[in-house]
Amino acid sequence: MRIAAQHRSWLKAMAFDSLAGAAIGSIVALAILWLDVANLGTLVASSHQGFAYAALLTAGFAHVFAMAVCGTGIWFRATHQPDLHEYPSER
Repeated sequence: MRIAAQHRSWLKAMAFDSLAGAAIGSIVALAILWLDVANLGTLVASSHQGFAYAALLTAGFAHVFAMAVCGTGIWFRATHQPDLHEYPSER
């Protein structure tokens, strides 16, 4: 039962980290388009398929940031994870 509790704890943390990273990545990608960094916003806006390009850019940034934040979260959690005996037992 302790192992299952530890696994649930890890899965919850990884899901939260992934969602937070994806949100941050989406915000960064949309900010790049909105602030027209390197004329990228203008290029996307003038394209016939601008929405598709913006969606692909946003999805790519969301994926990369989600992986980075989740990997960092795993690294920190593995370093500071309590031992298995600190989880509730079956009793």
